[in-house]
Amino acid sequence: MVMHKAEELIIHTSDSPFGCATMIKGWHTAPKPEGRGWRDIGYNFVITNGYWNYRMYEQGKQWPFADGTIEAGRPFDTDPVMMDDEIGAHCYGWNGKTLGACLIGKNGNYTVHQLLSLRDIIVNYLYPEMGWQSENILGHYELDKKKTCPDMDMELSRAFLGEPELISQLVLDIGKK
Repeated sequence: MVMHKAEELIIHTSDSPFGCATMIKGWHTAPKPEGRGWRDIGYNFVITNGYWNYRMYEQGKQWPFADGTIEAGRPFDTDPVMMDDEIGAHCYGWNGKTLGACLIGKNGNYTVHQLLSLRDIIVNYLYPEMGWQSENILGHYELDKKKTCPDMDMELSRAFLGEPELISQLVLDIGKK
Protein backbone atom coordinates (compact mmCIF):
# COMPACT_ATOMS: atom_id res chain seq x y z
CA MET A 1 0.00 0.00 0.00
CA VAL A 2 1.31 3.44 -0.95
CA MET A 3 1.08 6.27 1.57
CA HIS A 4 0.21 9.83 0.60
CA LYS A 5 0.31 13.02 2.64
CA ALA A 6 -2.91 15.02 2.74
CA GLU A 7 -1.81 18.51 1.75
CA GLU A 8 -5.06 20.41 1.14
CA LEU A 9 -8.81 20.47 1.57
CA ILE A 10 -10.83 21.04 -1.58
CA ILE A 11 -14.28 22.54 -1.07
CA HIS A 12 -17.09 21.42 -3.38
CA THR A 13 -20.81 21.99 -3.86
CA SER A 14 -23.37 19.25 -4.40
CA ASP A 15 -24.97 21.40 -7.12
CA SER A 16 -28.37 20.47 -5.72
CA PRO A 17 -30.43 22.36 -3.11
CA PHE A 18 -30.96 19.16 -1.07
CA GLY A 19 -29.05 16.03 -0.13
CA CYS A 20 -26.95 14.20 2.42
CA ALA A 21 -23.94 11.88 2.48
CA THR A 22 -26.11 8.79 1.97
CA MET A 23 -27.70 10.29 -1.14
CA ILE A 24 -24.35 11.36 -2.59
CA LYS A 25 -22.87 7.94 -1.84
CA GLY A 26 -25.75 6.44 -3.83
CA TRP A 27 -24.97 8.72 -6.80
CA HIS A 28 -21.26 7.95 -6.62
CA THR A 29 -21.51 4.17 -6.18
CA ALA A 30 -24.40 3.37 -8.53
CA PRO A 31 -23.23 1.55 -11.66
CA LYS A 32 -22.84 3.59 -14.83
CA PRO A 33 -24.75 5.16 -16.53
CA GLU A 34 -26.99 5.96 -13.51
CA GLY A 35 -24.01 6.74 -11.28
CA ARG A 36 -20.25 6.96 -11.36
CA GLY A 37 -19.50 3.35 -10.44
CA TRP A 38 -17.06 4.28 -7.68
CA ARG A 39 -16.41 2.05 -4.66
CA ASP A 40 -17.43 4.74 -2.14
CA ILE A 41 -18.52 8.35 -1.80
CA GLY A 42 -15.91 10.70 -3.22
CA TYR A 43 -15.92 13.29 -0.40
CA ASN A 44 -14.54 12.94 3.12
CA PHE A 45 -17.08 15.36 4.60
CA VAL A 46 -20.60 16.42 3.61
CA ILE A 47 -22.17 19.45 5.28
CA THR A 48 -25.96 19.45 5.04
CA ASN A 49 -28.39 22.36 4.78
CA GLY A 50 -31.39 20.66 6.42
CA TYR A 51 -33.09 19.58 3.18
CA TRP A 52 -32.23 15.90 3.04
CA ASN A 53 -34.35 15.01 0.00
CA TYR A 54 -36.22 16.58 -2.88
CA ARG A 55 -39.61 16.29 -1.23
CA MET A 56 -38.45 18.26 1.82
CA TYR A 57 -36.93 20.91 -0.43
CA GLU A 58 -40.01 21.12 -2.65
CA GLN A 59 -42.29 21.54 0.38
CA GLY A 60 -39.92 23.96 2.13
CA LYS A 61 -39.65 21.64 5.12
CA GLN A 62 -36.14 22.13 6.38
CA TRP A 63 -34.97 20.23 9.45
CA PRO A 64 -33.31 23.07 11.38
CA PHE A 65 -31.36 20.64 13.59
CA ALA A 66 -29.79 19.15 10.45
CA ASP A 67 -28.68 22.50 9.00
CA GLY A 68 -24.88 22.48 9.24
CA THR A 69 -24.62 18.81 10.19
CA ILE A 70 -21.19 17.41 9.34
CA GLU A 71 -21.62 13.92 7.90
CA ALA A 72 -18.78 11.48 7.41
CA GLY A 73 -18.02 10.59 3.84
CA ARG A 74 -15.10 8.47 2.68
CA PRO A 75 -13.30 7.38 5.84
CA PHE A 76 -9.81 8.48 6.76
CA ASP A 77 -7.99 8.40 10.07
CA THR A 78 -6.63 11.28 12.09
CA ASP A 79 -3.05 11.24 10.90
CA PRO A 80 -1.96 13.41 7.95
CA VAL A 81 -0.95 10.37 5.87
CA MET A 82 -3.57 8.81 3.60
CA MET A 83 -3.39 5.14 2.73
CA ASP A 84 -4.72 3.99 -0.65
CA ASP A 85 -8.11 3.06 0.80
CA GLU A 86 -8.54 6.58 2.26
CA ILE A 87 -8.03 8.47 -1.00
CA GLY A 88 -11.19 10.23 -2.13
CA ALA A 89 -12.64 10.77 -5.59
CA HIS A 90 -13.48 14.45 -5.83
CA CYS A 91 -10.87 16.30 -7.93
CA TYR A 92 -9.23 14.52 -10.85
CA GLY A 93 -5.45 14.54 -10.55
CA TRP A 94 -5.50 15.80 -6.96
CA ASN A 95 -7.22 13.00 -5.03
CA GLY A 96 -3.99 11.40 -3.80
CA LYS A 97 -2.99 14.43 -1.76
CA THR A 98 -6.24 16.15 -0.79
CA LEU A 99 -9.36 15.75 1.31
CA GLY A 100 -12.76 16.78 -0.03
CA ALA A 101 -15.62 18.59 1.70
CA CYS A 102 -18.99 19.00 -0.03
CA LEU A 103 -21.47 21.70 0.93
CA ILE A 104 -25.05 20.78 0.03
CA GLY A 105 -26.32 23.65 -2.08
CA LYS A 106 -26.55 25.12 -5.54
CA ASN A 107 -25.19 28.36 -7.01
CA GLY A 108 -23.39 29.28 -3.80
CA ASN A 109 -26.55 29.21 -1.67
CA TYR A 110 -25.26 27.97 1.68
CA THR A 111 -26.49 28.63 5.18
CA VAL A 112 -24.58 30.33 7.96
CA HIS A 113 -24.68 27.00 9.86
CA GLN A 114 -23.00 25.23 6.94
CA LEU A 115 -20.22 27.82 6.77
CA LEU A 116 -19.68 27.68 10.52
CA SER A 117 -19.49 23.87 10.36
CA LEU A 118 -16.96 24.07 7.52
CA ARG A 119 -14.94 26.50 9.61
CA ASP A 120 -15.21 24.13 12.58
CA ILE A 121 -13.75 21.23 10.55
CA ILE A 122 -10.92 23.40 9.33
CA VAL A 123 -10.02 25.43 12.42
CA ASN A 124 -10.63 22.79 15.09
CA TYR A 125 -9.46 19.71 13.21
CA LEU A 126 -7.44 20.28 10.05
CA TYR A 127 -5.33 23.21 11.24
CA PRO A 128 -4.13 21.58 14.48
CA GLU A 129 -4.09 17.92 13.34
CA MET A 130 -2.61 18.46 9.87
CA GLY A 131 -0.57 21.58 10.59
CA TRP A 132 -2.38 23.43 7.82
CA GLN A 133 -3.08 27.13 7.33
CA SER A 134 -5.65 28.97 5.23
CA GLU A 135 -3.63 28.54 2.02
CA ASN A 136 -4.22 24.77 2.32
CA ILE A 137 -7.95 25.36 1.69
CA LEU A 138 -8.97 25.47 -1.98
CA GLY A 139 -12.11 25.70 -4.06
CA HIS A 140 -12.54 23.04 -6.75
CA TYR A 141 -12.48 25.76 -9.45
CA GLU A 142 -8.96 26.77 -8.38
CA LEU A 143 -7.65 23.39 -9.56
CA ASP A 144 -9.99 22.79 -12.51
CA LYS A 145 -10.70 25.90 -14.55
CA LYS A 146 -13.79 24.25 -16.11
CA LYS A 147 -15.46 24.25 -12.67
CA THR A 148 -17.16 27.02 -10.68
CA CYS A 149 -17.58 24.83 -7.61
CA PRO A 150 -18.04 25.77 -4.77
CA ASP A 151 -19.41 29.03 -6.22
CA MET A 152 -17.84 31.21 -3.55
CA ASP A 153 -14.98 33.70 -3.37
CA MET A 154 -12.16 31.57 -2.01
CA GLU A 155 -9.94 34.53 -1.07
CA LEU A 156 -12.71 35.86 1.15
CA SER A 157 -13.44 32.33 2.37
CA ARG A 158 -9.82 31.79 3.39
CA ALA A 159 -9.86 35.14 5.22
CA PHE A 160 -13.03 34.06 7.04
CA LEU A 161 -11.35 30.87 8.16
CA GLY A 162 -8.82 32.97 10.04
CA GLU A 163 -11.19 35.82 10.98
CA PRO A 164 -14.61 34.66 12.24
CA GLU A 165 -16.12 38.16 12.07
CA LEU A 166 -15.94 37.99 8.27
CA ILE A 167 -18.76 35.42 8.07
CA SER A 168 -21.39 38.10 7.45
CA GLN A 169 -19.41 39.41 4.46
CA LEU A 170 -18.96 35.87 3.13
CA VAL A 171 -22.69 35.14 3.42
CA LEU A 172 -23.51 38.43 1.65
CA ASP A 173 -20.99 37.67 -1.10
CA ILE A 174 -22.35 34.16 -1.64
CA GLY A 175 -25.90 35.50 -1.81
CA LYS A 176 -24.95 37.72 -4.78
CA LYS A 177 -24.11 34.72 -6.99
